[in-house]
Parts: sequence; structure tokens; C-alpha cells
Amino acid sequence: MRKKVQARQAAIEKAAQEKKERERREKEGKLALDRALLARGLWVEVTPQPPDNPTPAHFDPEALPSSSRSTLPFSNTSWTPPDWVRTPLIFPLFFLYPAHSQSDFISHFHEDSTIGDHLDAMFSATAPPPPWDERREYVASNLVVYASTHGKRLLRVGRALSLRQLLDQGAKDADPKTGAPRDGIVLQDGILSLIVLPKGDKEKEWVERFKKDRDATTKKQ
Repeated sequence: MRKKVQARQAAIEKAAQEKKERERREKEGKLALDRALLARGLWVEVTPQPPDNPTPAHFDPEALPSSSRSTLPFSNTSWTPPDWVRTPLIFPLFFLYPAHSQSDFISHFHEDSTIGDHLDAMFSATAPPPPWDERREYVASNLVVYASTHGKRLLRVGRALSLRQLLDQGAKDADPKTGAPRDGIVLQDGILSLIVLPKGDKEKEWVERFKKDRDATTKKQ
């Protein structure tokens, strides 16, 4: 009887310890991720009713040391949070096609992969076009990509640019001398978005409309 009581007590203590360790990892892991997003210059926004996001931004599990991996048992308290500067991130990302009111959701966009890598994979000249691309305009070599920041700066994205390099280009610290606020590419509800357009008239029209809307908004402020 005494052994049963002792075993039960040991199980209760173990469960309590593992719960405490789980909560510690969640707290420190979230803090590390928040710091990683800030270090990349992102402007983080959360809407009142965010969409379901089954693959939120996270550290690349393959780049984590054994001491930071989720496979480490909760009974082991040596777990440490990921290095938020050096550990790569993986983001969910929308490719938006405003000329056709269409989009593609990329659940795992590694920040060290290039924009061109994804365009080549999705819009190969030898692959069937999307059903909405009747004119066969969406071929990787014929596409341009844009990113916009919270401050409505528009960035034309080179194919060879990695996602992390793009985030660095979009980041802008506040300038106390001019009073200009901090700016960065928007991570809305945990998801990034990039605009994809075919070269030529559709690109020109969209850019002109973006700038016109931006200028009109600026005048109202």
C-alpha cells in the first residue's frame, strides 16, 4: 500500500514538473520568436479576427541544436530557447496576383530561399498554367514581385534576393532627427504577402494605382 502511495506521489510530482517545464519552454520560445521577428525588421500586425493559420512562423527545426529541439523530454530541464539571431525562420506567405484577384498560399517559405526559387517551381515554362492564366502570362521569366511596407514604401524584389534579404531591405529604423517612424514589411496575423505581376502594362497599371492610393491616403492624414 505504501509503495502505491509513493508511486502515485512520484507520478504527481513528475507531471507537475513536466507541466512547469512545458510552460517555461512555451514562454521562452515565444519570446525568442518575437525577438527574431523584431530583429528582421518586421512590422507585426494582428487583426481583430485573424484567419486560421496552421503553420505560423517558426524556427527551422533542422537548424536547431539538440538542446533547443521539441523532442527533448519535458523531464529534461536543460532545454534552451533557439538563438533568435542565427537560427533561420520559416514563414507562411501569400503570393498575391491582383491582376486576377487570385492568390497562392505557401505554408513553408524558408527565409534563406530566394524569390526566384519559388517562382521557378510554381511557374515553370513547361508546367501547365493556372486555370485563370488564359494568356499564359505567368511564366517565371515574365514575372515581377513587389513588397510593400507598413509605411507604404514599394519595393521591387529581385529574383536572386532571399526572403531574409528582402526583410532587411524593408526594415527602416526610426529617425529621431527627422521624426520619421520605424518601418518594415508587414507580418499580418503571422503571414507575409508579396505581389506577383506579369511584366508590362499590368505591372505599370498596378504600380500607378498603388502610388495613387498611397498619395491619396497621405493627403488625408
